[in-house]
Amino acid sequence: MRKLAQQLYHQQLHRLKAAEYFEDELQEQELALLLRDCNNIRSLKQRINQAIENALFETPDLATLRAQVKCLRIKPSPIITPPQRNIGFLPNN
Repeated sequence: MRKLAQQLYHQQLHRLKAAEYFEDELQEQELALLLRDCNNIRSLKQRINQAIENALFETPDLATLRAQVKCLRIKPSPIITPPQRNIGFLPNN
């Protein structure tokens, strides 16, 4: 799954035309955050895309960014796990 995440990362960077601003490979901590509780390719792709957009959004000045090469790292969003729902009837207390 880690290799797939790296491939999706490269695809998303090229799709967004942002490859020149980001590091070539995801760091281990970033991979761990992106892959945590991720059980399908679609959600992994969405997480990677969101992390790239978060990093670009937090960059105050794109002119300065253009002068620096490979300086940005992705910013994974915190993963919020929805509470489990109880199925069935609840006992009367």
